[in-house]
Amino acid sequence: GCGGDGGGGDLHDDATELAEGCVGRRSEAAEAMDPIAREAAAAMGAPATTAAAATAEVTSEAAAVATVMERTLYALRSLDLGLMLGDRAFRSEMLRAAEALETVVEAVREVGATGQAPSSTTDDNATAANASTMTPAFPTLTTTTSTTTCSTAAAFCLPTTSRPLSGGRIPQLRRPSLPFFYNECMVAARPALVLDLMDGWAARAKWDLSYLKRIAGHRTVPVERGANYLSDEFDEELMPLRKFISEFVERVPDRAEDRRYLAQHQLFDQLPRLRADIEVPDYCVLSLDDEGDDEEASLSGGDVRINAWFGPGGTVSPLHYDRSHNLLCQVRGSKYVRLYSPEHAANLYPHPAGVHKVSSQIIDPDQVDEASFPLFPKTPYLDVVLREGCALYIPPLWWHFVEARETSISVSFWWS
Repeated sequence: GCGGDGGGGDLHDDATELAEGCVGRRSEAAEAMDPIAREAAAAMGAPATTAAAATAEVTSEAAAVATVMERTLYALRSLDLGLMLGDRAFRSEMLRAAEALETVVEAVREVGATGQAPSSTTDDNATAANASTMTPAFPTLTTTTSTTTCSTAAAFCLPTTSRPLSGGRIPQLRRPSLPFFYNECMVAARPALVLDLMDGWAARAKWDLSYLKRIAGHRTVPVERGANYLSDEFDEELMPLRKFISEFVERVPDRAEDRRYLAQHQLFDQLPRLRADIEVPDYCVLSLDDEGDDEEASLSGGDVRINAWFGPGGTVSPLHYDRSHNLLCQVRGSKYVRLYSPEHAANLYPHPAGVHKVSSQIIDPDQVDEASFPLFPKTPYLDVVLREGCALYIPPLWWHFVEARETSISVSFWWS
């Protein structure tokens, strides 16, 4: 389904039949499943007649359920690779297949946790732990690192960095009207802190580490390794989201070079269940298109790129600029953000060429070699602590440095 000759449709059909058979909704679908899946579906409702038979059945059921889960997670991993790296021609088919397989995961988790047919009273933590033991192996680097452990409950409320505010203030707007935002922010190319923008987001109440592991822990995601993307030790790797949370968020490596960061990933295209927890801000329909003279010309209806940013305290996006309008929405935790106007770009010492020419050579704006970068220390800037429930509008070409103050989840919306 990654760009072949229609395999995505076949995979979707197979996944749908497997999902329907596992929850026992259609006997004809169960009949169409492969022998192992049929045995697992039958075992879900088979009564035990004797103690010996019951023991044998439990053993058989456990093996069958484990096999179904293993095969399902392997298929989901393949789909994730296709969604992240494959051709977009069969994207809708792959998404439908993934959703059908997610139904299987939910059903098998309930069976594995209770030993009974699916019900609505399953312990989510127990099912998540059960499923984690069945996740297929992923290639990983073998390293020995020192870590700092934090509890899930405290992960979003204990700052690990506290860079003080030292620049100019960013104006605060309480959910401004579209015309006001268009004229005072976009046309004027002026950053703004937008309040109350995320009041209706389900993510603000639902997104804790346990929820993310339960809903998406078995899905494969790309993560960055190293202090930042300009580091000599920077690399990228794929891993299940549960592994990322357990080993690099709940247990934070002490060395910045050993840390991981899920950064600038279109997670919500890959996982529609998480996409349902957020809302695209109305401001993303506005455009600075010069065609036409009336306000209607500012409604673009173009594509909006939605990125996820998720990592422990101390993760950094070095000083850089983007070419798109950007609304950075803070769901959990907080971030320190420093902004420089494009008129001062020469003082920020961009890389002269290559993929990093949109980034400054200065890694930490508070620890600068003045002999190498003499103009930088006197360059004016704005800064802010972006807290939960707030959004920061960053105009195109404005340089920004971003540092997570504690475990943080942000969602950015980029549009032309």
